[in-house]
Amino acid sequence: MGGRVLLYNFANIRKRENIFVRIHTLPGEEAQVDFGYVGLTPDNNGKRRKTWVFNMRLSYSRLDYYEKVYDQRVETFIQCHINAFKYFKTDNLKAAILQANFYEPIYQQMYKNFALHYGFKPQPCRVYSLNDKGKVESGIKYVKNNFFGGRKFKDGDDVDKQFRNWLDNTCNQRVHGTPPKGF
Repeated sequence: MGGRVLLYNFANIRKRENIFVRIHTLPGEEAQVDFGYVGLTPDNNGKRRKTWVFNMRLSYSRLDYYEKVYDQRVETFIQCHINAFKYFKTDNLKAAILQANFYEPIYQQMYKNFALHYGFKPQPCRVYSLNDKGKVESGIKYVKNNFFGGRKFKDGDDVDKQFRNWLDNTCNQRVHGTPPKGF
């Protein structure tokens, strides 16, 4: 009985610290959320204010919801979720997670009540594990460079108007490099 012996020379293979594994999800299984700082934008009184963008990205379809905000309070975080849920018909953000622990996280009580009301289960990411929410992290970079980069705004309403137009007609019309399985 003849057999084949395969020998591998592993000496020439470089050690890789950060191996990336693409995570595929089913429709409705996961959405990733994050805040990203985008600089100063004018509010409706003409005052330039620190501005963040909230992003919720549906992991299967890669559809995005973005909203500009002037703070990252729990109430703002929850309102952004509600607005995203309406538009579509978790990172360890302090607005959601008081103490990060993959198995026994401590949630902000208001956020926990909100999740129970809407019937979803927030799941914190592992600290310093960027792959846990890689889809939304790249979404923050995308909105900074593609929408906020180089635009001028009259006031907060103008930011919102241009933002919604960009979201509907540019952002969510693009073709992604990694379409969901089955497409």
